[in-house]
Parts: sequence; C-alpha cells; structure tokens
Amino acid sequence: MRTLVAGIALVIVAAAAAGYWQYSTVRPVKLVASEYDDVCGTLSKVAPQDGAMAALHARPSAWSRQIAHLAAGSQVIVCEVSGEWSGVIVKDEACQIDHDAGHTVDYSGPCVSGWIRSRLLGLLAG
Repeated sequence: MRTLVAGIALVIVAAAAAGYWQYSTVRPVKLVASEYDDVCGTLSKVAPQDGAMAALHARPSAWSRQIAHLAAGSQVIVCEVSGEWSGVIVKDEACQIDHDAGHTVDYSGPCVSGWIRSRLLGLLAG
C-alpha cells in the first residue's frame, strides 16, 4: 500500500513539474473605481531581478497557465491585488480603460491582461 501511495505521489509531483497540472480557468482582472479614484490608477514597469522575462498568468497562481512573457521595462497598469499577485493590463497605445464609478466589472478590452507577481513590478506613477 505504501508503495502505491508513494508511486501516485511521484506521478503527481512529476506532472506538476512538467507543467501538466495547471489551472485551465482564467480569472479576469477586475476594474474597480469609486467616485474618488481612477480605474486602475497605478502605472508600473516590469522589473524582474535577473533582467529576464516575467510570466503573465491567467489567474493569481504559479500553477496557472502562462499567457504571455513580458520583457523588463514593459509598462503595465495595475488594477487589483490578490495576495502576492497583481492583476494588470499591459499598456498599449490603443488601450483605453473606461469604466463607470461604483461598479466592478471584468476587463474584456483589446489589451493583454493577466496576473504577475507583485514583487516583479516597480512603481512608475500612481
């Protein structure tokens, strides 16, 4: 019995390490604004410690699907924070974030959005 349990545990660990065990669902970034605050008012830049690319995830979890890789210096707009993760929209000339105050909605605009570890961001303005 112990051999079977150890074997199953080994398969689960190997699958996770290989990337097969990932959340398939997406948690959209939320746009929240009060009458006093801008929607997604914090402009940040991607600043990984080693200068490498930073992964943008589909939900606030290291186990979730990676949807993009952002180069150091890429600008993002932080819209929400969940634990050690920031929900961001990748800044682009075409991005316009319009939202009525007092309502919370999922971002569904044309720009890339997702979740990045907050420690990989440096504040530019906000």
